[in-house]
Amino acid sequence: ELPDACSPHRMAGLLLSSRAQLCVRHLSSASTRLLSAVSGRSNSSSESSAAPHPVHVDFRFIRENQAAVQANAAARAAKVDVAAAVNTYNDYCAVVRERCDLQALRNQLSKKIAQIKSQEEKAAAVEQVRQAKQRIQQLEAEENTLTLQLFQYSQKIPNTTHSAVPVGGPDCNRVVKLVGLKREFDFPVQNHVDLGKTLDIIDFQAAAETSGESFYYLKGAAALLELALTQYAMAKALAKGYTPVLTPDIVRTRVLEGCGFAPRNDLASQTFYLSSAHSDGCGPRCLSGTAEIPLAGLYMDQLLDEQSLPIRMVGVGRAFRVETGSGSRS
Repeated sequence: ELPDACSPHRMAGLLLSSRAQLCVRHLSSASTRLLSAVSGRSNSSSESSAAPHPVHVDFRFIRENQAAVQANAAARAAKVDVAAAVNTYNDYCAVVRERCDLQALRNQLSKKIAQIKSQEEKAAAVEQVRQAKQRIQQLEAEENTLTLQLFQYSQKIPNTTHSAVPVGGPDCNRVVKLVGLKREFDFPVQNHVDLGKTLDIIDFQAAAETSGESFYYLKGAAALLELALTQYAMAKALAKGYTPVLTPDIVRTRVLEGCGFAPRNDLASQTFYLSSAHSDGCGPRCLSGTAEIPLAGLYMDQLLDEQSLPIRMVGVGRAFRVETGSGSRS
């Protein structure tokens, strides 16, 4: 739909998946091709580091299936105007098409100017080139604005739900399969909260005073149990050829967004954002909700040699996530 002369780097943000681009747990040959298409970014400045990563949304598919996409969004309680997104995409395509045509015209005229003997014709050609350059600059500004708008729409449009998934709340859930039998106990059963208090290995009250609701101290056997489980999981992954990685807890928000962790509304956000006073010129930053995000950053914006693939890593990191429920956020 767009001219062949258009730079693939400009279109990568609309057609390629940054999750594939940033996937580090098991990068395939296909991922290498995706990385090649989006590797034209510079990450040498704070401005570029704060810019949004491309997000996988096929806007052509959305335009051709507008009603279904809007219905899917409604079923998933995502507030997004799909028609407006399609209009923005149409405007984007028109701008890119005009820019590409003008760039082709400018290049053609630039080559012919040296061969024109008539001063009058040469002056006319030079003026055409000047006007084309001026218009191209205007179109590039429009293109950047529309690209940002499409990026914002891409954060709001949810993935297509599988047809087998029931629509509705928890009451609509279906039991697909039962494995094993529910264990019966011959004594009163305690949950983990009661057990933790009884054995004095989990302290919720002190953590609530120290950090807030939903936090806890693990003490004694509980602390040793968490360390043992972490070591067990790492050993299993190491045996499968994965490289263990301890990841940073703070990441740039563009890495978070590039991995697809973007809320469709403020209430759905599970991210702890850092104050701009602590950005240190690095752009917006937040606490990582999973080790997957900083793992992605290890190979972000890089070209990978196919011979080095697959790259297998297992990360250990804290999971900083805002908990929602019962009308409260903590």
